[in-house]
Amino acid sequence: MATEQQAALRSASGAPCSLDLLNGTARSSAETLSLTRADALEAVGWVLNPRKEVPREFAIVLDGDAAAYILKGIAGGPRPDVAKIYASESAASAGYRAGAALADVAPGTYAVHLAQDTYNVVTRCETGWVVQITE
Repeated sequence: MATEQQAALRSASGAPCSLDLLNGTARSSAETLSLTRADALEAVGWVLNPRKEVPREFAIVLDGDAAAYILKGIAGGPRPDVAKIYASESAASAGYRAGAALADVAPGTYAVHLAQDTYNVVTRCETGWVVQITE
């Protein structure tokens, strides 16, 4: 990803989301998830835009000091719990499951967040996840 694209993503405003599971693991705020380049990344959660609408697509971003990597995500999975919390019928399809190989990701530590284009404005959601990629 180009440096100017990284800067735009880092300065984007927030949107509601959750990354419930990463590679089958629930998040612990004190832990970093360790993965190798031979692993695949699988993310499960839900995502809305600031208007509480389900985005057509979004990006799962691995944001490191030297580089950032993007995994395309598509929402549409059932999440009646999200619809109830946000009192929005359309939020019932905010769920996602996305995966990708990590072979092309450089070893390093990455913050994980979600980003999307919401009516020509980049919005992002901090997930609180950190992953460490090793050889």
